[in-house]
Amino acid sequence: MNVDDLIDRVARDLTAGEPAAALSREVRTRIAALPRRRPWPWWAAPAAGLVAAAVVLLAIALPRPQSQPPAVPRPANAQIASGARTDLVSTPLESTPAAPARSPRRPRRSSTPAPNPVLAAWQERAVAALPGVQPLVIDRIQPLDLSIPLMEVEPLGTAPLGVPAGSSSGG
Repeated sequence: MNVDDLIDRVARDLTAGEPAAALSREVRTRIAALPRRRPWPWWAAPAAGLVAAAVVLLAIALPRPQSQPPAVPRPANAQIASGARTDLVSTPLESTPAAPARSPRRPRRSSTPAPNPVLAAWQERAVAALPGVQPLVIDRIQPLDLSIPLMEVEPLGTAPLGVPAGSSSGG
């Protein structure tokens, strides 16, 4: 017996009977007894979008604290050994009072900012920029011309392929 035929026969046996008269009523009663979930309010998705947009706008619009200039690097050991000034070693400018945060929408009243003595002293101690780097010059590594002579190959002589006479084929 085929497995498919067996499955079909069992399915017919299971569905051959008539349902009870009260089956429909019992199913409806059980469905009505299930607890109902409240549907998700339609306005929740747009409200969540507005909250996300407000957070992004606040993050952009709020003033950020101004960063301090970086510390001047220590001089090289050769400068220290040669007797160069060692008081050029600096630490980050922690004692500089932070300027009050300004709103990005207000234009400045003066086009020239007031000189900052701490910043001027930091710029005075700055190390000069390194000289420019010369580009690398390299020789070509590819050969200019290949000097391989052309090879000639003579054709191979073979006897024609076939079944010798007097032998049986298909053996």
